[in-house]
Amino acid sequence: MTMLFARLLLGLFVFITTSVALAQDTLVVVYGVVKDITTKEPLQDVQVDAIDLKYGRRVMATLFQEGRYELDFVQEADYMVEYSAKGYVPKRVRLQLIGLTPEEWEGGYGMEVDITLFRELPELDLTLGGDPMGICRFNHDSLSFEWDLAYTEGKREQMARTLKAYEKRIGETR
Repeated sequence: MTMLFARLLLGLFVFITTSVALAQDTLVVVYGVVKDITTKEPLQDVQVDAIDLKYGRRVMATLFQEGRYELDFVQEADYMVEYSAKGYVPKRVRLQLIGLTPEEWEGGYGMEVDITLFRELPELDLTLGGDPMGICRFNHDSLSFEWDLAYTEGKREQMARTLKAYEKRIGETR
């Protein structure tokens, strides 16, 4: 009888622990498609993950067919999200999911982020120095997450030069 009670107690503990872990509310869902920058076709076998820049915690995306992904963030943090695929140059975006009040988190948020990747070309540095292509943070006035357009505009010129060199090089290899 004691052994049966111990097993029931252990089973109940595992159930409660699992239920608590699954009950964490998702704060932000980021979803989208990873595509080839030239063909605009969805890439297969993509990898999408996020790193908490303060504590190093990793959030792995759920991956679907046709380059689709979904990241579920359950902890407030400053994240660097990296998008990659074999034979392509990784791209990063920074999501600053910090500084909101409990009321502002109410109901959570969803964000569609489609990404295009360059094919790797050994003679051409397409990494943009490893900097994120964009930074997204919460705007307390509009009560929404918004991309830092000034930062993006600063990257736009660099990206245009890179894209021009890339298209020239791709044209030479065809």
